[in-house]
This record gives sequence, C-alpha cells and structure tokens, in this order.
Amino acid sequence: MRLLQMSFSGAVLIIVIAAVRAAAVNVLPKKTFLILWGIALFRLLMPCSVPCVFSIYTLLNPGMSVFTEAESEGNAQTSVNRLVPADQDILYEQSDGLLRQSERFAPLISLARVLWLTGMALCSLFFASSYLYWRYAFQTSLPIHNDFVEQWQQAHGKRFSVLVRQSDRIAAPLSYGFFGAVILMPKKTDWSNTEQLKYVLMHEYVHICRHDSAVKLISTLALCVHWFNPLVWLMYLLLQRDIELVCDESVIRRFGEPSKMTYANMLIDMEMKKGSPMLLCNHFGKNAIEERIIAIMKMKKTSVATMLLSAVLIAGITVSFATSASAKKVENDYNKTGTVNTDALKIRENASGSASVSGLLPEMQQVIILSEEDGFYHVSVPGDDSLDGWVRKEYVDIDE
Repeated sequence: MRLLQMSFSGAVLIIVIAAVRAAAVNVLPKKTFLILWGIALFRLLMPCSVPCVFSIYTLLNPGMSVFTEAESEGNAQTSVNRLVPADQDILYEQSDGLLRQSERFAPLISLARVLWLTGMALCSLFFASSYLYWRYAFQTSLPIHNDFVEQWQQAHGKRFSVLVRQSDRIAAPLSYGFFGAVILMPKKTDWSNTEQLKYVLMHEYVHICRHDSAVKLISTLALCVHWFNPLVWLMYLLLQRDIELVCDESVIRRFGEPSKMTYANMLIDMEMKKGSPMLLCNHFGKNAIEERIIAIMKMKKTSVATMLLSAVLIAGITVSFATSASAKKVENDYNKTGTVNTDALKIRENASGSASVSGLLPEMQQVIILSEEDGFYHVSVPGDDSLDGWVRKEYVDIDE
C-alpha cells in the first residue's frame, strides 16, 4: 500500500472517528476514542491492510473483479483476436512512448519525494528539539523534600518506579518517561495544599500507568510521516485531548463522584498557571480545558448499555473503515504464476469491444496467469483484480 493510499484511508477513518466523538464524547466511555485513535494510527503507519467484504470500499466498488467465478470458461476467455486489433504492434510501439512519458515525469516524482522527506525532516526536527529541551529540564530538576510527597512515592512506587522532582522551567505539573518515570512539579508549588497535591500526583501517575508518553510518541511519528495531511493534524490534537479526558475519568473513578467539583477547580487553577505547551509530555494542557471540565461534571457510572454501544461502534468502524476492499476470488484454471521481466504494456478491452493500452506492469511484478491465447497471457496482480490485462508471453517468466 502506497503512502497516499495509507493517508487517504486514514483520513476517511479520522473523519468518521471525529464525527462520532463530536456526537458522543460525553456519552461513551472515554477509552472508546483512544481505542479508535489507535486503530487510525495503525491504518496510517502499517503499509498493509486487511480485506473485508463488509468494508465501505467493497461496497463502493462492488464490481472489482473483471474475471470471476461466475463467468464460464467460454465467456471468460475473451478472444485475443477480438481484444487486440490487427495493429497491435502499434499499441506496443506506444508502450515505448508511455515509458518515455513516465521518464519525463520522473523528475516531478522525485521532487514530490524530496518535498515529503523535507517536510518529514523538519517536523521531526521540531519535535526532537522540543524533546531535547525538556529532557534537559528534567536532568536539571531538583529533588523534593516534603513529607506528603515522600509518603505518596512510597505508596505508589510499587508498580512503577516514580520520581517526583521540581523545576523552575515549568509552570504546571507534567510527567515524562517510559522507564523510571518522573513527575515534574513547578518550583512554586504550594506544598502545604495536600488536597490539591493528591489530585495532581494521581493525575500524572495515571498517565504513567497508561504509558501515555508512548502513545504520544507513536502519534508524533504518524504526524511526521503524514505531515501533509491536515486530518492527521486534527487526529493528533484530538488524541491529546482524549488522553487527558481518559486520565480525568480515571482519577474521578478513584476518588469518587464527590471529588468532581474539587478536581475541576484544580484543573482551572493549573490552567491559569500553565505556560507554553510541552510536546511528548503529559500535563495539565491548555487544550480544551472547557471540554474537560464539562466532561468531568457530566461523568456518570458506565452502564452495560454504553459498554455494549462502545463495543459495537469500535467493531463497526474497524470493519467498515479500517479494512480494504475485498477482491473477488479469481479462477486460476492454469494454476500458474509468473514474474514480469521488463516494463510490459498492458492491454484491456473497452466496453465497446475495442482494445486500448491500460497501463504498464513494472519489472519484477508478480502476476497470476488466468489464461493464454495467441501469444498473450491474461494476467492479474495478486490482491488487486482490477489490474488485470493481456500481456505478451515473452514479457512474463513462468514460475517453476
């Protein structure tokens, strides 16, 4: 699967998830959307897809296969004499023109590749510089000597090794790291306000337990690869919001519903103190603070019905939008496969019965041989029956 195909299919999935999120962000469990964003990240980063008959792309292309089981042998094997006109050599002469034309567009293709690589490099440099800057801030941070913090560390350091430190480079709490995680507190923190401290530390501890830094790193990778796609930027922003919403939900579940108001006031207080956003870190972000407070105040106990609805939505969206079109099974009576030994002209019959050049099969392309007649092979590309056509026999080496 090519990059643009990955980006397009990922964009469609992002649109669907964003629409569902806009309609049900305060109805469904917040983890629902993290799971859906994870599926979108997989679609964007994996150069392969799973074909499915229930995919939306299958429904949009119901007649993908030109050569199907329903066709009888007599109807399926179109006569090459009818398919290829008498001046077939002229068509093959045109192939040289197509090759020369493709060579003419090669600089444009190279330019597009250079632009993509440049954009990816700049995007990566931006995130890497941010990472290095804040890593330096963590390395220059100072230990905290506070009875409440020390007791908290002892109580919560059994599952993960967590250090709580302070720095004058930040204005709001944040957590960082995959192994040996650190919770970094502003140096001006009111250490006597233990009520607020317990919420802040628990919020960052949930980020650490959920490995949110790793999730952010993967989403950053997807953003750098698909920097040219505005919908991937939208996904990146919404994913950051949903990470915070899930964390808020988890904290409220731990402390109980009576803690909603206190926790929401704490968020507002942290927001007022917050400075510039810190990428690849988990913190009390400036993004959509109003959405977070509304979500907290509307939070209810998860019911069986909402869990079932969430499961159905995840399954339905995954099957419909995260899969590719299912190609119909092609009958291969000859049970032969081959490899194209040079850039070969591909001919296909039009609806009118005339023949035309439908493209080129690149050298080393694996093909399935469907039939043969009058010096031609009717071939199909594995995994995409829409790329079938007639190719001269000398351009295909039969696999042993």
